Amino acid sequence: MPKLNEKMKQMKADLILEKASQMFDMVGFEELKVSELAKDVGVSVGTIYAYFESKEGLHHACMKNDIDAFHEVLVGLIEEHKDFEQLLLITTRMKFEVMKQKRICIQSSALSNPFFFESTQVIHKESMQKIYKLFEKLVEVEKKVDIESMQLVYLFNSMTNAYMLRWLEDEISLDGKAEEICNLFIKMIKG
Repeated sequence: MPKLNEKMKQMKADLILEKASQMFDMVGFEELKVSELAKDVGVSVGTIYAYFESKEGLHHACMKNDIDAFHEVLVGLIEEHKDFEQLLLITTRMKFEVMKQKRICIQSSALSNPFFFESTQVIHKESMQKIYKLFEKLVEVEKKVDIESMQLVYLFNSMTNAYMLRWLEDEISLDGKAEEICNLFIKMIKG
C-alpha cells in the first residue's frame, strides 16, 4: 500500500505542476492565484502548499521540470545530430522558442532582477549541470582556444541569456539571433 500512496502523491504533484506551468505561462508569476490553481486542479490551497511550500517553490519546481525536459530533448538531439554547429543552432533556437512561450511567466521576474538567469542557474544547479556537461564534451572536441571547455559553455549560456534579456526589454527581436550567437561563438572557440 505505501507504494500506491507514493504513486498517487506523485501523480497529484505532477498534475499540480502541469496546471501551474500552464497558468504561469498564461498570466505570469505575479498574477497567478494559488486559490485559482487549487480550484482548477481540484485540491485545496493547503495541499498545494504541502507539496511546494510556497508560490515561489511551485514556480521553481515548474522551472526545474522545464530544465529537465530540455535536458532529455538535448540527449536525443546529440544522438541524432553529430554536427556540432548544427546541434548548437538547433538547441539555441529551441531555447529561444521556449522562452517566447514563457515570456509572460519570466518577464517581470527577469526585468526586476538583473541576475534572474544567473540565480535560476544557481537554484537549479544540479539540473543545469547535466546540460552543461553534455555541451562541455562537445565543446572540448571543437575548441581550438586555450580556455576550459566548461568556461566556454558558461560563456555561451551567458551570451544567449543576454540576448533574451534584451528581447524581454523589447530592445531586439529574437528572430535570426540564434544564428548570430552561434556564428559568433563558433568563431570564438575556433580561434
